Amino acid sequence: MNHTRRMVLLCFFWTMLLISACGDDGGQATPVNSPPGNPTLTASDSAVTVSWQPAAGATSYNLYWTDNPNLALAVWNKISNVTSPYVHGNLQNGSPYLYKITAVYQSGESAPTNPIGATPNPVAP
Repeated sequence: MNHTRRMVLLCFFWTMLLISACGDDGGQATPVNSPPGNPTLTASDSAVTVSWQPAAGATSYNLYWTDNPNLALAVWNKISNVTSPYVHGNLQNGSPYLYKITAVYQSGESAPTNPIGATPNPVAP
């Protein structure tokens, strides 16, 4: 057996060994932990109702909110284990609030949704 053929066989052997040790995903992409879809807000008197579409495989959801758009997400208020729709009450009418939602998976928390905002207002007489 010539040297080139031996090298090809050796490379093939090591490739098969690595696939066997690391696992073959069958050509399937590894799923990414997606955030929930289509978040929407509905403002009412002293409250904002937050709704979203479920993310496949998510075990729960976290809601982040703030009245200060200049803060990093790490210091936003967090409400764990919320369900859609979620009514966020006891808010100040006329003050804008921002929201982000994450999906929680067995493997961890998704990236947050893009921020969306609403301003609660009193009901017109």
